[in-house]
Amino acid sequence: MFPMRALLLAVAMLFAALAGAAEVSGVTFPDRLTLPGEGPELVLNGAGERTIMFFRIYAIGLYLPVHARSLQDAIAIKGPKRLYMIMLRNGITAKQVREHVLARIEDGTQPVEMQMMHSRIDELNRIIDAEKVINLGGTIILDYVPGRGTIIRVNGATKGDPLPGEDFYNALLRIWLGDRAKSTTLRDQLLGRK
Repeated sequence: MFPMRALLLAVAMLFAALAGAAEVSGVTFPDRLTLPGEGPELVLNGAGERTIMFFRIYAIGLYLPVHARSLQDAIAIKGPKRLYMIMLRNGITAKQVREHVLARIEDGTQPVEMQMMHSRIDELNRIIDAEKVINLGGTIILDYVPGRGTIIRVNGATKGDPLPGEDFYNALLRIWLGDRAKSTTLRDQLLGRK
């Protein structure tokens, strides 16, 4: 009798753990995670898919210490943060990633802020260019760690040194969450509105 009760409890716990997870285009985003060596636990704020002209490009999840329903809320939350992307197609080139990211940062950032972030944007471009191509299933993780900055991981490997400043991570958040986000559907998904 006891083994059956234990089995039922284990199954119930598994379903409870998966209940908060999100699945986007076959990619499962866990409902909670902790950055490597950087507690506290983060919660999945939302997840969605970026498409361009009907082509599935990547699935992305936003993790924060607490839920946010707007860009301003996400920026105001103190603590670590994560943007986690999984590629949904082969052959995404460094040039495509660089142009997408840089154009979106420029769309959402004032010229004075852009000037202040110039050296960090150059370093981001160097990191992107070094990757050449990201294929189906490849990952890009953008972590913000207070006191350290933005840590970039591609396919699990840390790339470059942390890019200092919360302002830089906030500029990255604006790409997906800002008023000029290219996909309002994706923005609403990441903010848990859909």
